[in-house]
Amino acid sequence: MIEKALKPLQVVSASAGSGKTYNLVYQYILLLFNSPQKDAFSKIVAMTFTNKAALEMKTRVIGALEVLAFPENFAPSDRKYEAPLQAELKLSKEVIHARAKVILKSILHRYEDFMLLTIDKFNLKLLRSFSRDLDIAGDFEVVIDAKLLLQKVLDQILSEIGTKDHDTLTKLALSFAESQVSEDNSWNIQSSIKNVIYGLIKEKNVDLVQLLREKEYGFLRYAQLKNEIEQLKKPILEIAKELDEYLKNQSKDDFTQRISGKSVSWNGLKNAVKKPFLLRGAFSSAVINHVNTGNKTIQPIPELCSLV
Repeated sequence: MIEKALKPLQVVSASAGSGKTYNLVYQYILLLFNSPQKDAFSKIVAMTFTNKAALEMKTRVIGALEVLAFPENFAPSDRKYEAPLQAELKLSKEVIHARAKVILKSILHRYEDFMLLTIDKFNLKLLRSFSRDLDIAGDFEVVIDAKLLLQKVLDQILSEIGTKDHDTLTKLALSFAESQVSEDNSWNIQSSIKNVIYGLIKEKNVDLVQLLREKEYGFLRYAQLKNEIEQLKKPILEIAKELDEYLKNQSKDDFTQRISGKSVSWNGLKNAVKKPFLLRGAFSSAVINHVNTGNKTIQPIPELCSLV
């Protein structure tokens, strides 16, 4: 059921398949017919969320006007807007047909002013219209690729390292690079920073970003965090050491028969215990408990699980 609020605000609230789009198209056409101007469409803005919805609405409006303008070319079942318009506007069929032809011709001749578009395109039109007032270039481009935009921002930040008036940034970058090298990682910090940034722009991390913005950062806090991380690493390194000793006493053939598959391999696990922080999930009992071989699940190795 479609419920309408009193004008000037009209709310169409209905479940799927109950005729919301039909009602919206009808209300749009009603506005066109109520205006004495044939170009009334250029003074009406209809906005949707997606390009697909905007295209569908435009197609529906043009199609409805075509049926109203040339009813003889369509079956009676397609002429669903004619009777409601007659009843509401108190106009004859002939007048409705004639008005529809004029409106349709005007829209087709000035299609660029047919403003049934998405919210972002409407905002883009506003920005371009007031570019001079906003002191921005009139031929600006909109970048919808977030990664491309972030790469440009990152390049700008990195270009300021070692330059005048950016001592703090330079010191932080050097400290981070030294930390990377000490952990046998690449000294090139760009990829590491990029991975962090790409993670932060994900919608699921919005709360985390807000939390990070509320924190204060500096060299003292950086040193504290480094110390806390080192403390967290100690027990993991102890486990890795024990696991390394355990694997030294195992036969490769015997081991691969007991625990083989895509998730964990003999060489992969041996490398992991050498650098435990480079293999994600290497010390998760869930990984070891759910290693698949073919169509069957191998039982976990008790000695290995006890070290995890």
